[in-house]
Amino acid sequence: MEAPESLHALIGGHRSTALIYVAAKLRLADLLARKPASSHELAEQLQVNGDALHRILRGMVAVGLLREANGKFALTAIGECLRTDVAGSLYQYAILTGVEYAPAWAALLCSVQSRGVPFEKIFGMNVWEHRERNPELGRLFQQSLAEQTRSLARALLRIYDFSPAATIVDIGGGTGELLRCILERNPQAQGILLEQPQVLENVTNDSPNRFRAETGDFFQRIPADADIYLLKSVLHDWDDARCCQILQCCREAMKQTSRLLVIERQNPQHAADDAATVLMDLHMMAVQGGRERTQAEFDKLARSCGLVTVQARKIDKGFWLMEFAPWSAA
Repeated sequence: MEAPESLHALIGGHRSTALIYVAAKLRLADLLARKPASSHELAEQLQVNGDALHRILRGMVAVGLLREANGKFALTAIGECLRTDVAGSLYQYAILTGVEYAPAWAALLCSVQSRGVPFEKIFGMNVWEHRERNPELGRLFQQSLAEQTRSLARALLRIYDFSPAATIVDIGGGTGELLRCILERNPQAQGILLEQPQVLENVTNDSPNRFRAETGDFFQRIPADADIYLLKSVLHDWDDARCCQILQCCREAMKQTSRLLVIERQNPQHAADDAATVLMDLHMMAVQGGRERTQAEFDKLARSCGLVTVQARKIDKGFWLMEFAPWSAA
């Protein structure tokens, strides 16, 4: 593909995003999972404008979500990923992108010109407030994280031994997917999930003797004297000052033998070495005002809060495990 055609395709990326969002919002993948259907049949089921739907379905064929044969539309392998009943579903991510992420990215220039958070410029509030006012978006966000976390947890358990731990605290751990996976493999341990009350409304507890959900604010207080503290994809949400508040709370809660496990992406020295993390860094700037960091930046933050690096190891899919100990225990 020549350079102008390549650039044209990049510029037109918003069209694919819009079509994917419509497909997710109408749950077309779930409808077409049963059997191929015509636009007329789908319009009747959905009670929508038939002509507009037909044109949109043809657009979905053009971008690879659907295929068309004998007047009926069917899912491609790509379209299957929007089903709500498949492992690794991207349905939640598609909805969040259409409602929150795409508008924030469209205002990315604000971050350069005014140093504000683009999301806040568009919505008049931060992303956490927006999801608190729109609980369904908050639920979809937690589901999306849980999908990502399941495969990452398996990779983490291959490289880190949790067997010495009697108590593990998952700080800001969403619905507790990571903690559950660890407890399942380590029957000697008990776990505490620290989260906001609106998140915990969607948490079920099928192991009350080993798993406890606790309402709290990780900027204020973290349960004390656990053996292991987990921070997965938390620090990248915040600027350095707020990260220091979180890490200082962790340090105050830790025993001398405690360990803090930080699971995050690491920003590469050269953008081409890890394009996904570079784009995620921009995503954090656009949506939450946070950032991805290098190992040296994590080390510096930790030292400023009385923590020292024990080890850093690659996990999977761009994520790293960084283990920290209280300074005097290292």
